[in-house]
Amino acid sequence: DLKIDSTLERKISRFLDSGRLNRAQGGRLEYNPQLRLKYEDSLVHQFDLGGLNIVLDCANGAVSGCVKKIFELNKAKVSLINNTPNGDNINHNSGSTHLGALKRAVREQKTDLGFSFDGDGDRVIAVDKFGKVFDGDMILYILATNTKLSLNSTVVVGTKMTNSAVVFALKKRGKKLIRANVGDSNVSKLMKRHNAYIGGENSGHIILYDKLPTGDGINTALIF
Repeated sequence: DLKIDSTLERKISRFLDSGRLNRAQGGRLEYNPQLRLKYEDSLVHQFDLGGLNIVLDCANGAVSGCVKKIFELNKAKVSLINNTPNGDNINHNSGSTHLGALKRAVREQKTDLGFSFDGDGDRVIAVDKFGKVFDGDMILYILATNTKLSLNSTVVVGTKMTNSAVVFALKKRGKKLIRANVGDSNVSKLMKRHNAYIGGENSGHIILYDKLPTGDGINTALIF
């Protein structure tokens, strides 16, 4: 299963803009708490984080209700910031596009590192205890060259925005970076075409194809 492509996205947008959609044609919203439990179960007890002290910026978004449990059951000490969503404050001065809050928390709490997610939880940016930022390009390089991961493909997929330094660094490690158009759906599509196991964007969308065909910020953070 892949994300829908840009052609279908445009078709849906044109239909929504046409005014032909009415409430009678709409679907219904169904809340199923079991789905979140299944998601949590797929990620807990998968890693031993060795008691690392970690700050997590939830961006007042989708990860707010589950990320602490997941990290703690993978043996980390966790504190949360921006984890009180109210429907209006998602990504507001928080999350992967506003790293100031995470940097302050890491420094003030003297933690080992921190992770900052975005509102829907598919992106992640890391900050170490010295305040150094690990953006999507750096996370992509580190995971693609980590011999402990089962990323046997020599092809890594980035985008037109991927820093050229990553391209040269990967080449030294015997790996080739192929550039997709910007957008994680484009990255995922090119990964499938070239049998690549890892791809991503500078923004923090990282796709680990042996796990999922799309980005998952929590999963990426745990592996990183």
